[in-house]
Amino acid sequence: MDEDGQATEETVMIPRMTAATATDLLCDYRREFEQADADGPYREELTATIEQLERALRR
Repeated sequence: MDEDGQATEETVMIPRMTAATATDLLCDYRREFEQADADGPYREELTATIEQLERALRR
């Protein structure tokens, strides 16, 4: 996140298997948030991170 609380995209090289595993783990974590009806900036950042990983996997 930047100083305004907005999600930023940073690029680092990681193996595809690591990205896939991280995506699965974060998706499970997001489901826990949804089941708990949690909201807020952390949930938004989590969603943005998952989207970034999924985009990277599609490349």
